[in-house]
Amino acid sequence: MLGKGDAVGDLRFSDSEGKEHRLSEFADKRAVILFFYPMDFSPGCTKEACHFRDYYREICDLGGVVFGVSTDSVERHKQFKEKHHLPYPLIADANKSLSKTFGVRRLWGLLGNKRVTFVVAPDGRILEAIHSELSMSTHVERVIEVLKQLKESQ
Repeated sequence: MLGKGDAVGDLRFSDSEGKEHRLSEFADKRAVILFFYPMDFSPGCTKEACHFRDYYREICDLGGVVFGVSTDSVERHKQFKEKHHLPYPLIADANKSLSKTFGVRRLWGLLGNKRVTFVVAPDGRILEAIHSELSMSTHVERVIEVLKQLKESQ
């Protein structure tokens, strides 16, 4: 699994709305937050996704942009996003390319991705990697801390 200080380059990915993205397009942001989770609609993943929803405005105000990532289908993501009023894009990583790049696949791919959040600079450097399977709020709390630190250092 990638960690703090590793680089992913000018990563390219598509969200579940079909919009293509690359890290460099977020040069005006402090960081891109990619939170990987096992699956839509499970209790833990729902709690985590809703926690990012509840703190979405604060994350954006601090210069972050959020994407949720799982290997669920585009259709399942649309249902999940609609049901829980998620304001950020979800990435349907069906081919597992992002999951493999970041090294978050579970043993033999069973049970989807590990629950890991990456705070990535627009130049592709990983600024922080938060791994907690059981504490869903830890991810958002640490993301906000990192964004505040980045703001203070600028």
